[in-house]
Amino acid sequence: MRRTQVPTLAASALLLLLLLAPSLAADRGDAFPGYKEEGAPAECKNQLADEYCEDYKKAAMCGTGYVKTACKKTCGACEG
Repeated sequence: MRRTQVPTLAASALLLLLLLAPSLAADRGDAFPGYKEEGAPAECKNQLADEYCEDYKKAAMCGTGYVKTACKKTCGACEG
């Protein structure tokens, strides 16, 4: 009677990890919505024309939600 070697639990776990590693890395974006790689600069720009944003800033409207979002660069509302 010939005995077959049964893989150890550690070897089985390692094999499973090696097989699943590529798919786990690909799913990272779904697991962490909004995730950004370190060092990637956030884009800071106005959504409206600069002259409109300057007018809003002069009128002290940078504190309003719409202007703060639409004129991030001019109003100094960029992250970081």
